[in-house]
Amino acid sequence: MHHQDFLGILRAFLIPAMHPIVSDPHNHVPEVSSDDLWGDAEDLPLLAYRPSTILPPRRPPPEAPSPTATGARQEGLRIESAPQRRPADEASTPLDVQKIDGSVIRLDPEAPTQPRMPRQEVKPQPVFKKAAGAETSEWGSTKKLPVRWILVIGAGITSIIIAALLMLPFINRSNAIGQRPGQIDLAVDTTDAIEDAVLIEQLLNLQPEAGALFRKYRTVATADDLATVVRDPRTIIPLIRANNRSVLISKRWNPSEGAVWNVLPANGKPFGLLSGIYPDFSKFNAYFVMEEDQLRLDWKATSGYGTATFDQLSNNQGDPAEIRATIIPSDYYSPVFPETEFRSYQLFSPDNMKAVWCYASLGSPAAKSLARLFQGGTILKATKSPQKATLRLERGPEGALPNQWLVAEMLHEEWISP
Repeated sequence: MHHQDFLGILRAFLIPAMHPIVSDPHNHVPEVSSDDLWGDAEDLPLLAYRPSTILPPRRPPPEAPSPTATGARQEGLRIESAPQRRPADEASTPLDVQKIDGSVIRLDPEAPTQPRMPRQEVKPQPVFKKAAGAETSEWGSTKKLPVRWILVIGAGITSIIIAALLMLPFINRSNAIGQRPGQIDLAVDTTDAIEDAVLIEQLLNLQPEAGALFRKYRTVATADDLATVVRDPRTIIPLIRANNRSVLISKRWNPSEGAVWNVLPANGKPFGLLSGIYPDFSKFNAYFVMEEDQLRLDWKATSGYGTATFDQLSNNQGDPAEIRATIIPSDYYSPVFPETEFRSYQLFSPDNMKAVWCYASLGSPAAKSLARLFQGGTILKATKSPQKATLRLERGPEGALPNQWLVAEMLHEEWISP
């Protein structure tokens, strides 16, 4: 095939596909006619063999105009300022015109119902002058007294003071002649007060010595080594031998670490109390007193010594001559111990593991001593908190339970003896 023939066929297929004829109403290019020639005249004979690629003939123009174009024009919504005319058959209504002549209607005043009071003339009041006093021109200025008046006043005050001092011995003598009935003797022995103050000052500074004594007491192997540690060693060391000692503690233990040192009064005398915790986390309370100007450990108070154990007291056994316990008021009564004749208390062992009942007869010295532990006073209020005491007990009457005892005497407050 000839090269030019091939190109002509290719153009005949590609040109209509790539450039379709689109009618644009806004483009005023003249329409294509049958007399127009294509861009390549050499290829025109080839198009005769492919009628599918030949353009359709031009549509002839219409012979008559469209009825829409030649018909009557339809008007749309018109907006204009022309006023709307009133129909001819509508009757007009005349306006009602009233003329104002400018006259004003005035209202006549009403006549008062009460007659008017006549005017009264007031006479002018007289002007009073201020009396001369504190608000005058001399206000704020001090008046000096004469020197003789100052001397007389000073002499009078001095004579009154001297006369009162001279009469004071006679007044005191009349008061010291006798004591009124029911009057309480409030005399204080100043010598004992001074000694107690000196003793308290000594005890406050002896915590290191107290810790060293208590460590030696808990670490020595035999009771004979406590002669310089405990109070009243001749009486106490045999008691220590007779009682089983607790397990010893390592000598490296220091009781003063974490311990509290207090100086408290009991039975009219001050004592030292070292409170702390053992290596096994159990608590201890060590009592100390000054004896012959030396700090000593009170073994009975520290160990809670008693002539009978609470196991024996629960079974109505043992010697109740000296029992150290914690006591609290109770309300447990029985036909043997009625409330009308006794006061009920409960005793707890030093380790708070055992308890027994005890009763004090109303009006007895023991009942009065126990009542003072809980009744309070003008400063301290009454309390029911546990209190430490050392008691002498007696067996109850017939019909009493084995763990019910009578309080024969309160030996002393706290566990430390005077």
